[in-house]
Amino acid sequence: MHPCSNHAFAEDSDGDIWAWGLNDFLQTGVVEGDGKRIDNPIILPQKVEVLKGLGVYKIVGGDSYTLVQTYDGLCYGMGNVRNGRLGMSPYEFEEEDVYSDDAVGRLCTLRPKLLPIDNVVDIAAGVRHSAIITGNGEAYVFGSNSHHQCGANRHDEDIAGLTMIEPQTFQNRPVWTIQCGENFTVFGVKAGDL
Repeated sequence: MHPCSNHAFAEDSDGDIWAWGLNDFLQTGVVEGDGKRIDNPIILPQKVEVLKGLGVYKIVGGDSYTLVQTYDGLCYGMGNVRNGRLGMSPYEFEEEDVYSDDAVGRLCTLRPKLLPIDNVVDIAAGVRHSAIITGNGEAYVFGSNSHHQCGANRHDEDIAGLTMIEPQTFQNRPVWTIQCGENFTVFGVKAGDL
């Protein structure tokens, strides 16, 4: 089971991923036709065909977006692209990869988008921000930073691109775990011989 902010995922014995819950920004990955008809909410679990074959290890999600970590250390994002929630500026997406409805302020992915990072060992999602750890203990943050929850020593309202937390922040110790809350992020660092 992979519970998110307002939607959820589960994996069956065949490795297929199923989703249910809110889908107003296609955060479940369930897309009907050209994506212009968004069923919301998804009451009964539906198979997420766009995740088939990716080797899903972990799924986290916040308010209207989802991050997917694969066994081979990649990370994909889907759902709401505003506020840098998917680790990229909305302008970095190809027009055919997003659906826009200005009448309701909707800008979302039509398929999972590979984030420009590899060697991912952990992911976490807050309401509108996220964090990623790589195999060498580096921590990256992105998304809403309105309460400085990204901890990147930046005062931007939103951090659209993957931003590494300077190692000095953690006394040059590798980060080994992360958790995100609504307006905060917790980083666990290795200390001594633990």
